[in-house]
Amino acid sequence: MKPPAATVALPPIRGEVRAAHGTPIIRYETEFQGRVLHIEWQPGPPLEDVKIGFNAVARLIRETGCGIVLSDSNGVLGDWSELIPWIRYDFLPAALDAGLRHLVDVLPLDPANSFSVHAWREQTRGLVQHDVFSGIAMARQWLAGRLDG
Repeated sequence: MKPPAATVALPPIRGEVRAAHGTPIIRYETEFQGRVLHIEWQPGPPLEDVKIGFNAVARLIRETGCGIVLSDSNGVLGDWSELIPWIRYDFLPAALDAGLRHLVDVLPLDPANSFSVHAWREQTRGLVQHDVFSGIAMARQWLAGRLDG
């Protein structure tokens, strides 16, 4: 019998997505041995640039093979609720087609955008597993417990 092949931990894939005019939209990094795509939304992009960020996330899911997205919008200000129909009917199908299986959202400190995350979660019900946490440490701890088992 052949011994089991050794698994080699790949270095994280890191980068950022910027708007055409240079404004940062998201920073991303693979975590948990390349099983989770962690995206950190940057404060300040206008809604049209947020769409660019979501489209990049769908592309990154496919490119990295990460079926789990940890979306940290802790520093985001403002209300994204007007984007929810676009996210639901444009981004979500593309992300699911790319291999999305699970969304883990970290709530923003801004109450207006926290409302948007909860409304977004309602839109994903029955389509993809979607969990929401109040902080990044709690989300990572929960993911570690799920992925180690």
